[in-house]
Amino acid sequence: MFENNERGDQNVEPPLHLAIRKGHSAVVRILLENGAEVEYKSAGGLTALHLAAKRGHLEIVKSLLDFGVDIGCLDDCDKTPLHLAIEGGHYVVCKVLLEHGAEVGCMTNTGLTPLHIAALRGHLDILECLLLYGSDIERKDGSERTPLHCAIEGRHLSVVRLLLDRGADVENRGKFEMSPLHAAAQRGHKNIVDTILKVGANLESKD
Repeated sequence: MFENNERGDQNVEPPLHLAIRKGHSAVVRILLENGAEVEYKSAGGLTALHLAAKRGHLEIVKSLLDFGVDIGCLDDCDKTPLHLAIEGGHYVVCKVLLEHGAEVGCMTNTGLTPLHIAALRGHLDILECLLLYGSDIERKDGSERTPLHCAIEGRHLSVVRLLLDRGADVENRGKFEMSPLHAAAQRGHKNIVDTILKVGANLESKD
């Protein structure tokens, strides 16, 4: 077995992490077959699965899952591999993680669920997938934002439309009693304001 699991200096990553960063899937497989420590955490609390998901290395993600890694492992910000895959817009990796049981309701240390991140980043395909797996469309993060608030903040009109189509509450208020209409108006998002009004938002509501 390779001696690749010594913790020592966390600035020196083990061979498994180095191979993942470069996307060397065949090397990763060899290291795994020879006992590489899959739950080792490098700087930021990143495990092998975090690194692979963050970079969108699908075959490496599959190999790690074959070897029974913890799919719900947390980094130093309480992000799971699913959170990082969504941040990178890696749809297929997200789908594989969900198929293997990744938790859609997991929250970061600021209360962000995978759906919040998908809405903020404007990843429509990932957002649709998360909704299929039962994501809570009204969950609020640590700043009291719903995914709809996040989509508005990111100026993602297509995401706003999808969330509204799937039943997002247009009157669900966030921080300082800001409704989605307040948020869109404050930011000057004309098309989003128009879209929200068309689904019946209360024009006279005050924050």
